[in-house]
Amino acid sequence: MNVSGVGGVNGSMPIPQQTNSTGQPARTQAARLQIPQDSLEISEAAKMMTDLQAMDNTSPDRSALIARIQSEIANGTYDTDEKMEMAFMKFMQQEG
Repeated sequence: MNVSGVGGVNGSMPIPQQTNSTGQPARTQAARLQIPQDSLEISEAAKMMTDLQAMDNTSPDRSALIARIQSEIANGTYDTDEKMEMAFMKFMQQEG
């Protein structure tokens, strides 16, 4: 099915740019309006918390623990019956 309007459109036609009396492009009404910009301010307390969290995540003890766990997962030795039992018991305590 082919639907066409009166006089159809053949290709695109450029819209001429409007200029003011000095030959500069005319500003549209939208350009003349001052559009508010979003901004974000982070408090000093939040910055300190972020710094502390970054320090915690990079401590040598934490890095060693992560490396050990990654190794155990890769070797297939991370999940043990004891760990599964402890996880199950914690889950049951939360439910009850």
